[in-house]
Amino acid sequence: MEFDSVRDGLAASLLEVENSLTPLVDATDRMRGELIGRGWSESGAEAMATAWFTALMASGRQ
Repeated sequence: MEFDSVRDGLAASLLEVENSLTPLVDATDRMRGELIGRGWSESGAEAMATAWFTALMASGRQ
């Protein structure tokens, strides 16, 4: 069935996206933890890590 083919293709694409983003999300989490460890507030560290991740995604250099 065509539906099964589309579903399988979508599932494969989503898995590829997850596999591509996981290392970047992990690096962002480590950055946040490092900043907190250096005395940053949790909200400040979260804002900085989010800004870094957003800039990385916008640059296309993943």
